[in-house]
Amino acid sequence: MSKKAGRGKKWTTDEVSRLLDFVEKFLPAGQNQWATLCAAYNKDRPHWCSDRDVDALSWKFKSLRKVGKPTGNPTCPPDVVRAKRLFRAIENNMGTVDDDSDEGGGSSSEDSSEESVADAIASASASSSTSASSSSTSASSSSSTSASTAAADQTAASAKSNSLETLSSLATPARLGLNPTELAQYVTNDSQRKKARVEQLIEGRVDSANKMATTMEELVRDRFMMEKWRFDSEDRWRREMEERRLRDEERRDKAEEERRVREEERRERSEARRDQQFMILMQALIGKAIVVPSVNSTDSASNSEATAQ
Repeated sequence: MSKKAGRGKKWTTDEVSRLLDFVEKFLPAGQNQWATLCAAYNKDRPHWCSDRDVDALSWKFKSLRKVGKPTGNPTCPPDVVRAKRLFRAIENNMGTVDDDSDEGGGSSSEDSSEESVADAIASASASSSTSASSSSTSASSSSSTSASTAAADQTAASAKSNSLETLSSLATPARLGLNPTELAQYVTNDSQRKKARVEQLIEGRVDSANKMATTMEELVRDRFMMEKWRFDSEDRWRREMEERRLRDEERRDKAEEERRVREEERRERSEARRDQQFMILMQALIGKAIVVPSVNSTDSASNSEATAQ
């Protein structure tokens, strides 16, 4: 693939000036106008001027106008100052920026303009706060209160006028179409809108906090109900276990009593049977003792009679 014309070649000061001259002549705001400018730039070009394509020309102009140094800075190169001025002229001429539509450059230009306005607002606020602090310091240290107040008012008025001039120089009519007074009103309204948005966010946070507090109360109440239910369940379970233990002890006592009664009855029956057997045995022994002496007495009598004879 062939390399595009002009890509990678270093730009000289004369080439940059020649490019800015053609930009000032055509004020290109779209791809077609840049193509026309490219054709005019490469036609009858001097020997010291390199052949450049549309992308190289537009890229160089964009790189110049996007340099971060402000145009009021003494160290800002003249080519950068001229490129920024020509870019504002293109905006004033067309109303909208179309030259970056193919590469997303429109959003970058809008961002740069918005950043410039935001920087101007911040600088105005800083200058106002600085003037107010200086006036309050001078008022506290000076013996003449009225003179310090007048000086502070004059300083604040000059700072406000400077901020309005800065805002008016940065704001483009194509984007805002406002004079300094209307721009100041726009900034005030924007601040009020931001304040209202912050208040809405705070109210939303408060509502969220209230909802969270309500949710926490509900959670605490539910937890309390669960703990109460658990306590009641455990108490009911303990009562049931105690009643069951008492019933078991009562059954054990009753069974032990019945067993003891049965043992006592068995023991009494055994003793009665033993006594009966003992009586029978004694009766038998007593009866035998009575019969034996009678026999002996007869024998002794017969023996005595025999002896006598």
